[in-house]
Amino acid sequence: MRIPMGERGVIRLFAIDLPPEQVAAFAEPSDDWPLKAALGARVLDPDYIEAFEVKDVAEIGLTNYLIQGGGINEAAIAQDRLRLDALRGPLVVITSGAFGGMAQEIDPHAPLRWVGTWEEDIPQVHFELLPDASARGEVGAAGVPEGPSLPGRQKMMRLSLAVMIAIAGGLALVLWMGIRR
Repeated sequence: MRIPMGERGVIRLFAIDLPPEQVAAFAEPSDDWPLKAALGARVLDPDYIEAFEVKDVAEIGLTNYLIQGGGINEAAIAQDRLRLDALRGPLVVITSGAFGGMAQEIDPHAPLRWVGTWEEDIPQVHFELLPDASARGEVGAAGVPEGPSLPGRQKMMRLSLAVMIAIAGGLALVLWMGIRR
């Protein structure tokens, strides 16, 4: 499977053909992470991976879980509904973020079994003009005064520090004189 650079909004589902007691060790990130090795991935971020048992989502069903939790368009996954809802055992959902935006080829092998790949239902962004004429115009720095430059800020900081030291010295002198009386 080819993962393109900058991929976003893709969800891949794999069955994990292991006994339930071995799934946690397989999916848990480690130095020799078995899931990463079974995918053949160079980069894999565990924050974008979810391993679970189908029975954990039985109340709403796997297909509805992917639609509601993964944002997959219902029409896009409809043809897979019967097959998905018939699955049993451990699964792993891997979203695009798991590949860190890096282009790579993955070659999933046992104990992983590819179930499907779907795109999230991301609506197109539509920009409309703002209704008020005062909201239209150029955005830029024209006519906007800039703050002090870095050297100017450094001078102001030095001056502030000198003033604070002078005030602290004056207070110390007053206290010292008050103690001597």
